[in-house]
Amino acid sequence: MTVATSLREQLQEHTDVSSTRAWAAGDNAAIPGDCWRACLASLFEVPIADVPHFVALHPDVDDGLWPTLGPQWWRASIEWVGKVRPGWTLAAWDVPDPWTPIYPLNSDAPDRVILSGRSTRGDWSHAVLVWDVDGALAHDPYPGGTGVRAPYADRITIIRKEQNR
Repeated sequence: MTVATSLREQLQEHTDVSSTRAWAAGDNAAIPGDCWRACLASLFEVPIADVPHFVALHPDVDDGLWPTLGPQWWRASIEWVGKVRPGWTLAAWDVPDPWTPIYPLNSDAPDRVILSGRSTRGDWSHAVLVWDVDGALAHDPYPGGTGVRAPYADRITIIRKEQNR
């Protein structure tokens, strides 16, 4: 599959790398990276300004719901997806080896999924878009980025709510 950067991906904005590194190092005043927001914007084909910066708005603080429902930024992301694409939600799956697609061919689901793992540029979390069919890198929100490195954390998809486990 040819990796082509769409116009919507070319127009994505990116957080300053120095601020991202400071945030990853524990500086609470720094702004976390924008990869999650950029991936959602590209997946839903909306301007990045239309997607809240969930990670910055909802820091990883255990509010008692984390063990069963996930961190606040994840829950806020799910709520946003339900508003943008009614009847759909986010789901996280283990990354299979070898790669197998999640969506059936010719479905109304996107042709890409979000892959999370450690950045190839340092020891912090990063998210990119990969092709669902084969897991090849489709878009790295970091300009000139090379994706994430194995072992991968999750493959995040949007699914119809009735498919959610």
